[in-house]
Amino acid sequence: MLEENNVRTGFVTQEQYKALTEKAAGEPWLRTMLALGYTYGFRRAELLDMRCGQVDLLGRRIRLNPGETKNDEGRTVALTDECYDLVLHMAKEKQADEFLLTRRNGKPVRDFRVT
Repeated sequence: MLEENNVRTGFVTQEQYKALTEKAAGEPWLRTMLALGYTYGFRRAELLDMRCGQVDLLGRRIRLNPGETKNDEGRTVALTDECYDLVLHMAKEKQADEFLLTRRNGKPVRDFRVT
């Protein structure tokens, strides 16, 4: 077997997630990023590089394209009600090629540690 690099560690508990979402309530992009990361295990780069065209609001799905993930394999996830509502708000009035996660001024989020 090949050695696996960059193994995920440090998972967030449900209580920790709830506390984080309460603190992030005023920042829609951060709230959305937390929900998608917690629910689907998306990596930081997958979230920050996500475009609105990857979101199928009618089918309630998000698609990560081949070559955009750690193992270069694409995947599709069905949106939970919570994630759907958050993604719907973030994608509103945006074009397919625009970043999903943007700040209030419309600029894409490149570093989530900066508010």
